[in-house]
Formats: sequence, structure tokens, C-alpha cells
Amino acid sequence: MSASLMERLLGRDGPSIALLFLLYTLQGIPMGLSGSVPFLLSGKISYKQQSLLSLVSLPFSLKLLWAPLVDALHSPRIGRRRSWLLPVQFLAGTLMIWGGASSRVLAWIGDGPDQSEPDVESLTLFFGVLYFLMATQDIAVDGWALTMLSEGNKGLASTCNTVGQTLGYFVSYVGFLALNDPQTCQRFLPAFLLGDAFADEKPGALIDLAGFLRFWGWVIVATTVAVLLFFPENCSSRETQRVSSSACRNELPRAEATLAVGPLGAPGEEVHFSTEEILGEVSENGEGQGGVQGVQGAQRTLRRRGAHPDANPQSAATLAEAAEATGAAEPEGVLESYSLLWQLLFLPPVRTLVGLLLTCRVAFACVDAATQLKLIERGVKKEDLALFAPLFLPLGIVCPMMVSRFLRGRFPLRLFSCGYLLRMGMCLVWAGAVAMTGHLLADDGGAQMSSSHWAALYGAMFLITGVYSVCSDLMFVSQMAFFAQVSDPRIGGTYMTFLNTVTNLGVKWPHTLSLLLMDVVGVQDCSDASDATSEVMGGAAPTCRVVLDAYFVQVAACFLAGVLWLALCWRRVEALQQVPLAEWRVEIRRPNSSRGDSDGTELKRVEK
Repeated sequence: MSASLMERLLGRDGPSIALLFLLYTLQGIPMGLSGSVPFLLSGKISYKQQSLLSLVSLPFSLKLLWAPLVDALHSPRIGRRRSWLLPVQFLAGTLMIWGGASSRVLAWIGDGPDQSEPDVESLTLFFGVLYFLMATQDIAVDGWALTMLSEGNKGLASTCNTVGQTLGYFVSYVGFLALNDPQTCQRFLPAFLLGDAFADEKPGALIDLAGFLRFWGWVIVATTVAVLLFFPENCSSRETQRVSSSACRNELPRAEATLAVGPLGAPGEEVHFSTEEILGEVSENGEGQGGVQGVQGAQRTLRRRGAHPDANPQSAATLAEAAEATGAAEPEGVLESYSLLWQLLFLPPVRTLVGLLLTCRVAFACVDAATQLKLIERGVKKEDLALFAPLFLPLGIVCPMMVSRFLRGRFPLRLFSCGYLLRMGMCLVWAGAVAMTGHLLADDGGAQMSSSHWAALYGAMFLITGVYSVCSDLMFVSQMAFFAQVSDPRIGGTYMTFLNTVTNLGVKWPHTLSLLLMDVVGVQDCSDASDATSEVMGGAAPTCRVVLDAYFVQVAACFLAGVLWLALCWRRVEALQQVPLAEWRVEIRRPNSSRGDSDGTELKRVEK
């Protein structure tokens, strides 16, 4: 794709898109590192300690609790989003440098000079704080993306999120494990790259955990300094939200607004006002503050020029959008931010969307939760399944970028519906693949299978996994694009975090329920194993004949649940895309100013 074509497609958003991609990539680095630590500690710690280490990701599930703080507290001089982005990224980078200094983290994982036992508590605290900082960074970046990109390119924010986090996670998870393994390095890297400079405690490896932490810590610090110096935040604080900002102007359509002329909107000659004129009136009458006061003043001025904006719903919408573009009514204080979060729950379209998000993934619960476990149970090696992850990295990057080309319109959820249908079909394909694998490996675990048969089996699983991943990307990217489209920029971080939290809950509860029911739904015949013991440690577990496998029962039940969801909710999904943006906005009330309009005009939520 030529540079001129890219410029036409992205306009002036190119640097902003590059910045978003970089910030989301850095967000994935600590996540991937924390995911690699359990692998490094495998065989050194108990499962109870592994469960403690798994709590490091908890901040991403709880970030809704402090998202209103990120929206409400900021420095007008630095910018609404940069006020949080800069310090949390600097702290994260500094913490990573500190953790890698003096091989401190190597001692925690038991690879230090004294070869002591792993310090799981210190590791949990260290990576838990890193996760907290990056969860806060995620809130700020999500909110900044809503105002950083122009209207036509807002859908690209979800692409930057998906591709950036995937790349960051891959680099710090698969990349680190490969560079940390002496055999892999000696096999694939030239000899002059290897030595003790970066991996003091593991000769033959290119880098150890301490060196990897230090390197990416300095990268994060350098990126933070670059954002401070070269990426000012526009339209983020009241001091920078003057109409002179071209970025603010670009948030509104550049078409002219038509305002009716005549008493109370009676038919008459039409007067045309450009977006700049309306924005100018809002800003000047609000003395740079925008909001209700600015819109009321603009209404008075436009009436004197022969127009009656309050009699025309379309022009009223234009004025409301102008107020929003000038940053008019942002939340003032933490309590108001939490109050606005509470109001979100009672917006009709938000309640509908929450219901859809909490139920839509029931159709895929069993396949997502238990397919890999069932393949391993039937004889497929878990090491072989783990090798699929790096092979799907290019697909995880290219697919969201391709999907984003179709997300520039007003109806991104149409791709969500397509992905939903395809993913339901792939659930049945997975069930067939699991059944076939069990048949092929039932007797001897595949000992008699030729290499060509193994290649065909793994090739089929690779193809099915790839298609299923594409279906998931269709749903996720289009869903994130819709979130960016409807979220209120005034509380963008809270809004996006709320929707993402609901999405995570909609994924977690069916997944957990499916695993809990796996031993309940199926039917087994254990009549020939009455004398066997079932001790957890020591003794043989009873050998039972599976009469009805719970996996296939659940796949069928989930598929029927998906059909029911489509019958009840398909039209609701389509209808959500027709809801005016004003219906997704919360009301931020302010006391009437002493300069209020003499006829009592008050800006209210616009009904379109």
C-alpha cells in the first residue's frame, strides 16, 4: 500500500495510530512476562503456590473500581489522559529496571547465585503491582483513543488494541522463553551473539529474566519521555478546549448545519452555518468553557441572526455535539464520576448491551473451556499444542488489521453477527475433531500411526484452530469498534472500562460453569473398578468406561443455547446500531449561570 494511499485513508491520524499501537504493545510486555514466570517455576513450586501467582492479573478484572478516578482527576496543563499515562508508565518502567537490578528477580525465581527456594510472595507482589500500573495505563489509553482519532478512524483503536497487546504478549512470552533457553539459542542463533553479557546465571542463553526486565523497563521509560515531549494532548482539558484547536473541530462533521428561520421554527428561508461558526459561538459565549452556558449563548446569537435552533431537532443536535467537542460538561470531581458510572447502568441501550454481552458467549463456553483438555486426555501431547501459539501470531496481527478495513461505517456489529454464526459452526467442527482424535488414539495413544497420519491430524487441528481464531477476532474487533463508537468521550476511560469489564464477565462465567459441569453431566460406568482407589496422591484412580461424554453433551447444549440467543437477540444487536449517540450519553447537570438565557432555555439530552 503506497504512502499516498495510507495518507488518504488515515489523514492526519497516522502518528496517533502509531502512538496507540506502541502504547498497547508496551501494555502487553508485563503481561507476557508474568505469564512466562509460571513456566519457569514449573516443577519448583506447588499448585497452591501457582494459584497464588495467578492472582497477579486480578487488577485487570477490578480496574472498573478506580476508572472514575482516572476520568475525574487530572492536570489541565498536562492533559486529561497524559496526567495518568505518564506517571504510571514511568513507574512501571522504573519498577522493571529495579526488579532486574542486582539479579533481584532471579533470586525470587530461585535462579540466583545462592540457588534458594523461589519467593512466590515477592513475585506475586512485584507482578501484581506491574499489572495494576498497566491496568491504569489501559484506562487512560482507552479514553485517549476516543478523542485522539477522527470519527472515521475510531474503529482503528480496537485494531491497535488487539494487534498491539498480541504483539507485546508474544514478544515477552514466547520471545523471552526462546531467548532464555540455551538449546534454542544454540540451535538458531549465531555463536557470536551468545555469551554471559545478558544471561549471567544461564550460560548459552542470550538473555535472562533480569536482563529482559531491564531492557523493556528502559524502553518504557524512553517511550514515556517521548510522549511527554512530542505528543501533546488536544481536547482533553478545559484550558486546551478552545475552538482554535483544529483537533477539536475535526471531531465534528464538516458539513454545514441548516437552521430553520421564522417564529418558533415556522417555514421560511433557511440559514446555513458551518461547524466552525457554531463551535465559535459555543466557545465565545461560554468564555472558553463550553457547556450549557456556551450553548445558551450560541442559541441567543443565532436567534439574532434569524435562526431558531431550539425549534429544529437536527440543529439542536449540532449544538449539543458542539458543546461536547469543546469539552463542555466534563465530570468535576471523583464523586461525580462515580455518579455518572451509576447512571450508565440505567441508560436503556447500555442495559440492552450489557444483557447481550453477558449471554452471547454461552454458545462457545464448552469449546473454549475444555477442548484442549479433552485433546490431551485423548493422547495429544500438551507440548505439541503449546507450539501452535507462536504459529498463530501472524494471524493474530493480520486478521484484526483486515477486519478494521470494514469497520469504518456505522454498523460494526454486523461483522460481530457474522463472526458469531461462523464460530457456532466451528464449535460443531471442533466436537467432530475431538471425537475423531479419540478414535484414532484410543488403543495405543497413536503408537502405530505413521508420521504422515500425525501430520494430517495436526494439520487438521491447526486449520480448525486458525478458522476459529478468525471468527473470534471478527467478534472481538467489531465489538471493540462499537464500544469506541458509542462511548461518551467525557468519561471515556470509565465508559470503555465498564464495557470491557462486562465483556470479561460474559466470558468468565460460562467458562467456569462449563468446567464445573464437566464431571456432572456425563455418564460413566465404573462397575469394573470397585476395588480401585481414587487417592489424589498414591493409589490408582478408578478406570471407568465413558458411556456419554460430558464434552459432547455440553457442546450440543451450548449450540442450542446459541440458536436461542440468535432467535431472541439478533434484532436487538441490529437495533443497537440504530440508536442515536445522544442516547448513549449520561447527563452532567450544572447549576444555571447568572448569565443564563432570559427565556429559560436549558440544554438537555438531545432526542433524535
